[in-house]
Amino acid sequence: MFITRKIGPLLRGKLTKNQVFLASMLGCLLGFVPGFVLPGDLGGGFMQSPGLILGLLFLTLILNCNLTLFGFTLVLAKIVSLVLLPVSFFIGEILLDGPTGGLFAMMVNAPVLAWFGLEYYATSGGLVLGALVGLLWGSMLTKGLNAFRRVMAEKEENSEFYKKNSGKRSTRFLTWLFLGKKSKKSYRELFEAQKKGFPLRITGVVLTGLFIFSLWTLQAFFAGTAIRTAVQGGLEKSNGATVDLANLSLDLAAGQMTLEGLAMADPNQLGKDVFRADKMEIGLGTSALLRRRLEISDLTSIGAKSGAARAEPGELIPVAAPPAPPPAPEGEESKTIEDYIEEAEVWKERLQQASRWMETVFGESEEEAPEDREERIEFEIQEVGRARVAATHLIEGSPTLLVRKLTLEDVTMEDGEVVDIHGANLSSHPHLVSEPASFSIKSRQDRFGLELNLLAGEGGAADAKFFRKGILVDDFAGQIKTAGAPPLQGGTMDLALDGRLESKAGSVWLDLPLNVTLHDTTLALPSMKPSKVDNFSLPLGLRGPLASPRITIDDDALVNALVASGQAELAKQVQERASKLLGDKIPKDLLPGDLGGKTVDDLKKALPGGLFGGKKKK
Repeated sequence: MFITRKIGPLLRGKLTKNQVFLASMLGCLLGFVPGFVLPGDLGGGFMQSPGLILGLLFLTLILNCNLTLFGFTLVLAKIVSLVLLPVSFFIGEILLDGPTGGLFAMMVNAPVLAWFGLEYYATSGGLVLGALVGLLWGSMLTKGLNAFRRVMAEKEENSEFYKKNSGKRSTRFLTWLFLGKKSKKSYRELFEAQKKGFPLRITGVVLTGLFIFSLWTLQAFFAGTAIRTAVQGGLEKSNGATVDLANLSLDLAAGQMTLEGLAMADPNQLGKDVFRADKMEIGLGTSALLRRRLEISDLTSIGAKSGAARAEPGELIPVAAPPAPPPAPEGEESKTIEDYIEEAEVWKERLQQASRWMETVFGESEEEAPEDREERIEFEIQEVGRARVAATHLIEGSPTLLVRKLTLEDVTMEDGEVVDIHGANLSSHPHLVSEPASFSIKSRQDRFGLELNLLAGEGGAADAKFFRKGILVDDFAGQIKTAGAPPLQGGTMDLALDGRLESKAGSVWLDLPLNVTLHDTTLALPSMKPSKVDNFSLPLGLRGPLASPRITIDDDALVNALVASGQAELAKQVQERASKLLGDKIPKDLLPGDLGGKTVDDLKKALPGGLFGGKKKK
């Protein structure tokens, strides 16, 4: 009815100083834990710090603190913590990235303590700030309570006015109405007894014991809920879009976990799923759970799909923007996707998604450079808020996620293609796993394939092989930016990549050739007559982050490829083009395919615009 009726019994009841101080301290500690109530996500952040939140709630039940004052303090502390969240985060940065980082790394990786969420900057900083606020708040309340009872005891004993009016029926009624029921003890007795009191609450001990017993007997339910949240969140982060998971069942005794109704929305087509499986069987290593590690011995699914329509469109999940492509080396002309492709944004989105998936395979590098860490933290602050930013570099000993064996067979693509996906030793922190990781995708029709093999001890490097066969040239050529007719017409195209990828600067980087082979295709190069080639192979240089690489077409490689293709007509056109630009510098008896003793470099230096036009290189 009146808030004063809640406060009155605290002042006029049997409340002791210890009960006041404990309620103040515990209320402030729990209120300053961000995961307890996240802005816009009531209770949704519980899995950030489940051990810490449950531990503080257990202490509140066990220790004989006043629950009314605890609840009142908790609400006030939560409001204050939202205002002081930047301060909590700043303190957390000092604790986790400063001189005490080693101590916190030990706690973050310790059994049981790993579930306390101390790797979150705002959580660790919030505990320290909450303890300081709780100490100040508790001291102020205990001194206030002590002063109130001392003054009232003196009034009760020495004030005739108080004695005369406190016994009136109207005074007692109004006091009861606004302040609630008073203890039968005098204020002097309350003042002298406020230091006493049993430190434990028997009912709280019993309730806590029953909860822990229930947690043990129903461990599959509670652990399944926790792991389901972690799995779903991790998949959304790597996928970049909504991930639905209808059910996760867990049998810890058998070490078996089952996912049902898994649907990962395609970030580029939110109305479709990039991967969907009705059921996935997972062999689980349970010994690592105490350290908040998920170790999967075998993950198997048969009959999954890709490209299936969703009942409801998914939503994009904020992900870090890809790094900009590096500048072209001096004297080299290279372009980005925007320079070549009309629908560049679509291709960039596809490459960004591929980069995110490969980053999942690569995991986190052993050392994160300070500047990279600062950039990552700033991005996460903007996208998910300070409460959710974690010092992931403190993870040691073993990865938070490890998949020993991955088998996804008979995965049906949108166009009917059937692919098999295999992996081994995939983890969130490959440098913490002794065996190198591997990942492969291959179609049953042998139309495309991808193979990654991480190199042990080389900090995020991998040998990569990729091929795609039978691409219709006309489908691709229509997207190439050109002032006239497409430079390629008809036939098919094969792509092949074989080289090394590296994980750095928060992305997957490459510096290798992509071999493009054309079959039965007509070339219509600038200033040259269209000519058909039966088999023409050209390496393109790819350099920079996978999500936004630079593309280089080397003049040497192009000329050599034309000569090697065995097309006399094309070689003749090269000769005519060179003759017009060089005049008598080219011998008149130059035969098709013969450069008259001059190297390609000689010709390029002499030609003011290159063999095929364009600006002269400086």
